[in-house]
Amino acid sequence: MIVPHIAIVSGLLLAGNNPNTLEGVVGKPTAAPQAPLYRLFELSYDSRYKPNWVWQRGRMKKIWIERICYDQTTAPEGLAAKMTMEPGDWMVVGFFAYSMVLIPSILAFLTSYYTPVVGLSCRSLTFLIYEICQLYLTVLWIWDIHSTYLDSNGAPHTPVTRIPWLHGSVRQAYVWWPNVLAGGACAIFTAIGGTMMQIMGVFRNCLCSLPVRYWRRSAFDTEFPISTNSAEAIQNAATYWKGTGVTAVTFLGFISYVGWWYQRRLRYQFKLLVDQIDSHAEEP
Repeated sequence: MIVPHIAIVSGLLLAGNNPNTLEGVVGKPTAAPQAPLYRLFELSYDSRYKPNWVWQRGRMKKIWIERICYDQTTAPEGLAAKMTMEPGDWMVVGFFAYSMVLIPSILAFLTSYYTPVVGLSCRSLTFLIYEICQLYLTVLWIWDIHSTYLDSNGAPHTPVTRIPWLHGSVRQAYVWWPNVLAGGACAIFTAIGGTMMQIMGVFRNCLCSLPVRYWRRSAFDTEFPISTNSAEAIQNAATYWKGTGVTAVTFLGFISYVGWWYQRRLRYQFKLLVDQIDSHAEEP
């Protein structure tokens, strides 16, 4: 469930993946075709614009807002105060962002945990590490976006970029990049590597059939499952697996509906703004 859930949430972000709409608004002709990135990744749209990487969109939105507020002559009155986020706002953003990952991971963890022999083992441990890595990356990304600002010359400064020592962002970059790379590598290994090991049957070995507490050599008093359709498995299927499955499908459908409603509302707001521009243009 985690992979399709992340794909759905990524497709419902505020920044659209199709740049043809922006090209139509700006009215500039299509540029010459660009070479594929690393000779492998070719753009999906024939446009002079291309969408930003997903993990850079939050930072770029913050920079755009800072640039609008930086120009006092064109910035709407009170915009800077409205766009300033307090610590409580960041906590709310972090809570909802992490909930998108936490809920599917908890459902997967419960299903694996209550698979006989009941306890923390290879499958459930993989989901637990994935949840911890995502929490770690969420905190790092909030730090990145919160620390992004424009200097007196209008140049952006973030923990990701290397800029003069006066602003201290070089020191932040030396801290931010190793932590993000370590957390990202761990998350990718548990998500993709864990899925591949499950498909290839790596988790079917004897050690993964036992909880972690029995992995010590001195733990001789262990229970080893012989049948995959035992009475305990049937009872857990009725008690836990069915409930987690229904909850997962319901949650996925709810997220899809909220995303559809959110994008529909954005289109409606955009239509209102365009109508206001047309009405002002028709005024004598």
